[in-house]
Amino acid sequence: MKKRILFILLSIFILLFLYIIFLFENYVAENQLIYHRKYLENETLTIDEKIESANLYLESAILTGEINEVINAYSILGNIFLSNFNYQKSLAYFLKAYEYLDDIKSEKIKSDICYKIGCNYLELGEYVKAYEFAMISYLIEKKEKESKRYAETLNLLGNIYEKTGLYTKSLATHYESLELQKSLNNIKGIANSNHNIAHINIMIERYNKAFNYYSKALEIYEKLYANSPDSIELSTNLVKIYLSIGNYYITQKDSIYALSYLDLAMKMSKKIEDKSSTAQCLSYIANVYFQCNDFIKAQNYYQESLKINEEENNKIGIVVNNINLGRIYYLTNKKREAIESLKNSLNIASEINAKRQMAEVSEFLYLIYSEYPDSIEQSNNYATIFLESKKYLLNENIQDSIIQLSVKCEVTAEKNKEISLQKYKMKTNSILFIFILVIVIGSAIFIYYYNKLRQKAKYERKLSDEQRIRIKEVFNAIEQERKRIAIDLHDSLGQMLTATKLNLSILEDLMENQNQSDQKLYYDTIKMLDQSSVELRNISFNILPGTLIRGGLKSAIEEVIYKINGKNRIEFDFKSSGFDKSNNGTFEIIIYRIVQEILNNIMKHAKATLVKIYLSKKTECTTLLIEDNGIGMENIEMYMDKGLGWKSIFSRVQMLNGDIKINTGINKGTKIDILISEEV
Repeated sequence: MKKRILFILLSIFILLFLYIIFLFENYVAENQLIYHRKYLENETLTIDEKIESANLYLESAILTGEINEVINAYSILGNIFLSNFNYQKSLAYFLKAYEYLDDIKSEKIKSDICYKIGCNYLELGEYVKAYEFAMISYLIEKKEKESKRYAETLNLLGNIYEKTGLYTKSLATHYESLELQKSLNNIKGIANSNHNIAHINIMIERYNKAFNYYSKALEIYEKLYANSPDSIELSTNLVKIYLSIGNYYITQKDSIYALSYLDLAMKMSKKIEDKSSTAQCLSYIANVYFQCNDFIKAQNYYQESLKINEEENNKIGIVVNNINLGRIYYLTNKKREAIESLKNSLNIASEINAKRQMAEVSEFLYLIYSEYPDSIEQSNNYATIFLESKKYLLNENIQDSIIQLSVKCEVTAEKNKEISLQKYKMKTNSILFIFILVIVIGSAIFIYYYNKLRQKAKYERKLSDEQRIRIKEVFNAIEQERKRIAIDLHDSLGQMLTATKLNLSILEDLMENQNQSDQKLYYDTIKMLDQSSVELRNISFNILPGTLIRGGLKSAIEEVIYKINGKNRIEFDFKSSGFDKSNNGTFEIIIYRIVQEILNNIMKHAKATLVKIYLSKKTECTTLLIEDNGIGMENIEMYMDKGLGWKSIFSRVQMLNGDIKINTGINKGTKIDILISEEV
C-alpha cells in the first residue's frame, strides 16, 4: 500500500516537473519569438543575417505553436529569397506557409501567399501551377476591386495568359490592370502595366505602339531609380525594361542599339546578382548574333544562358534556349543534336503547358523528320501535336482580334482621359466659382463691418471731440470766473482793505492819548489788516497770478520759482522758448496749472535739491520737460489712482490732446515729459 502511494506521488512529481519544464520552454520560446520578430525589422541587416534571424524566428514560432507566427516566419523567408531571385527556395517556403492556411481565417494572408507562389511559379516557367495559385488570389481580391493587390494579381494573370498563348485575354487583363493602377495612382503598377502591354504589341508587330509603352515604363522607373539607386526591386524592373527595349531593337534589326541596352541590363543584373535576368540577357545577346548569322557566338551565349537556367531550374528559360540551340544545330547541319535539343524543349514545354513553345517545337520537329523517308510515323506524331497547339501561335485572326482589342482599349482610355479632364475642369471651375463667391461674400461682409466700425469710430471721435469741447468750455468758464474773482479780490476787496488801513492810520495821532490797552487794539487791528492784504494777494495769486495776465507764462513760472525759493532751498534751472509774451490766455493758463501742480508735488514729496524745467513752443508742438533729483516713485499708477494732483495733471494734458511720459524709480528722481501737438 505504501509503495503504491509512493509510486503515485512520484508520478505526480514527475508530471509536475515535466509541466514546469514545458512552461519554462514555452516562456523562453515566446520571448525568443518577440525578440527575433523585432530584430527582423532592422533594415541594416545583411541577407545572411536576415536568413539566420528568420530561421530562429521560425523555430520559436513552431515551439509556441502560434500558427499566425509560423505562417509569418515562412512568408518572411519566402520574401527574402524572392527578393534575391532564388525562386526555388522562395517557392518552398511559401508552399510551407500555404500548408497552414486551413488553420486560419484571414483571406488577406491567403491571397498574399498564393500571389507570391504564383509569381515564383511564373518565374520558374510552371504556368499551370502559376495560374492555379494566381486564380485563388484573384478570386479573393475580386471582392474588393479597388485594391493594389487586385491590380497586381491582374498583372500576374496577364503574364500567365501571354506565356500560355492567350494573347487577347492577356492584353485585356493588362489594360484592366493599367486603368486600376491609374485610379490608385500606383506609379510602379502603371509602369509594369505599360511594360506588359508593350510586350504584347511587340508580338503583334505594332512596334511603334510597343516603343511608346516601353518609353513610358522606362521614364517612370529611371526617375524612381534616381531617387533610390540601392533599391533591388527598382533595379530588377529596370533590367526587365532594358531587356525589352533591347529586344525591340532586335526586331528592328538594329544590333548596335540592341546590344547597348542589353549591356545595361547585363551590368545591372550582375550588380544585383539576379541570375535569371543574367540568363535572359545572355539569351537576347545570342539573338542579336543569330540575327547577324554569327552562329558560333550565338551558340556560346545560348549555352551559357542554358547552364544558368538549369542551375536555377528555370523551365521556360530551358525551353527557349533549347529551341534556339536546335535552330543553330539545324542550320549548321547538326540535325541529331538539333532533334535532341528540340525534344528536350518539347518535353519541358508540355510539362509547364507552354502552348506557344509546344507549337513552335512540334512544327520544327515535324519539318526535320519530314526530311527522312523512314521517319513518317514520328513526323505524323509531331504533326498531330502541332495541329493541336498551333491555335496558340500568333495568326492573322488572333493578331486582328488583339489589334481590335488594343484599339478599343486605347480609345476607351482616351475617352476616360477626356472624361477625367472634363471632370477635373468642372471641379476646378466649381472650386474657382466657390472661391470667387467666398471672396465676394467675404469682401461684402468686410466692407459692411468696416464701414460700420468706421462710422462707430467716427461717432465716438465726434462724441469725444464734443466732450472735449464741453470740458474746454467748462474749464474756460471756470478760469474766466477765477480770473474775475482774482481781479475783484485784488481791485475791489484789496482797495477796500487799503482804504480801511488809511482811514485807521488817520486815528494814529489820537491813540497817543489813549491807554495802552486801546493802543494795543489799534496796532493789532493795523497788523491784521496788513496780514489780510498779504493773504488776499496770495489767494488772488493762486487763483490767477497777475503776472500771467500781464507778462505771460514765462514770467508767471519765474514768479512761482521765486516764491518757492523764498521758502525752500531748491535750485531751479528754468529755460523757456516761445513764451516771452502772452499769446493765448486759456492755453497758457492750462500749462501754468500743470507746472504749478507738478512743482507742488515736488515740494511736498520729492525731497529734491535740483529741479530742471524746460518749456519750448514751436509751430507744430509745445514741449514741457520737468526733471528732479528727488527720491522718485516706485509705482506711478498708485499715485495716479490716489492723488488728486496727478489726476488734475493728466486730465489737463488730455484736455490739450497731449501725451505725457513719466520715468521714475526709487532714488532715481522723476522725469516728466509732456508733448502737446495743438493749442486750445
